[in-house]
Amino acid sequence: MNNSPLISIVIPTYNHAHFLRIALQSVIDQRYTNWETIVIDNHSSDNTEHIIASLDNPKIKLLKIHNNGVIGAVITPFVVQVFAQNIAKVIGSGVDLLFCNQDEALSYTNSNNLEDAIEGLKSIAKTFVITQGENGATAFDGVHIASVPGVTTEAVDTNGAGDMFAGAFLYAITSGQNYEWALGFANAAAARVVSQFGPRVTSIEYDRIKAQFNIS
Repeated sequence: MNNSPLISIVIPTYNHAHFLRIALQSVIDQRYTNWETIVIDNHSSDNTEHIIASLDNPKIKLLKIHNNGVIGAVITPFVVQVFAQNIAKVIGSGVDLLFCNQDEALSYTNSNNLEDAIEGLKSIAKTFVITQGENGATAFDGVHIASVPGVTTEAVDTNGAGDMFAGAFLYAITSGQNYEWALGFANAAAARVVSQFGPRVTSIEYDRIKAQFNIS
């Protein structure tokens, strides 16, 4: 029995078969073996389906949607409502760790408040993180709920903030930190990103984050 957590990789695509094979082969070549990949194909007119079939890997699943070639990079409550059934297919029997923002959580669980949304998400995710913008973030580690306040900063460019938050959070929990510490670290890292132009922090800012959290 594989006790490693299942990693679900979601790849949206539209007429990018030439890149898709490279991306999928990269996943297949990983040393980590407990994964699944869900390709969300927006009814491509190229050979996307042939690429997936040629790899002949049961861990790769194809989900077709029809949205005139448009795949939203930013999930909004409206998109969550419209594609609720497809999102449910991606989630399947559940996920180990789910990232979403508060509006997405409320929309997907048909809730009017954060408390009800948290209870709803417990039925589809073993653990989850809900970002709340300037109000901070909340997480469920499978047993306890943890919340941290937002970090005061002057936002000039939000590009990359979500990726930085998720990356910092994953770094923290895989380094043995608890979810509350991870939330604080991820919030601080994301705040550094939005305070500057571009999705990456400078080496100086990186050193400041490490010093703030006593990371050697």
